[in-house]
Amino acid sequence: MPGAERVVLCVEDEVFVRMFVADALNDAGFLVLEAGSAAEALSILQDRDDVQALVTDVDMPPGMNGFALARNVSERWANIPIIVLSGRFSPSPGDLPAGSVFLGKPVSEAKLVGEVIRAVGGTDPSKMN
Repeated sequence: MPGAERVVLCVEDEVFVRMFVADALNDAGFLVLEAGSAAEALSILQDRDDVQALVTDVDMPPGMNGFALARNVSERWANIPIIVLSGRFSPSPGDLPAGSVFLGKPVSEAKLVGEVIRAVGGTDPSKMN
């Protein structure tokens, strides 16, 4: 059903990790947009109004990291839920905007997909007609 897709923006500088996240979310029925940097993610968000969730890594050199991206997105697009992933960094108080979810890597496909489903309103898109 055109136009009914749940759109998720995945921001990850490591190609294979980005592929894992995108594949897991695609398999669950989401349309996944991919960005390799925070700057690329912000450009996508400026151009599109259908992004329903952001999944971002923390460590993405050079430039803005995932914590800063999460704060920026929260300020500019307050309606977009944010899920932050990292295997190296844990958030300190103030790193993440209110309502954001942090998942440590490695994260299971089921946990990741479950958090994204919850973030976009609880309906599993793979179960939609």
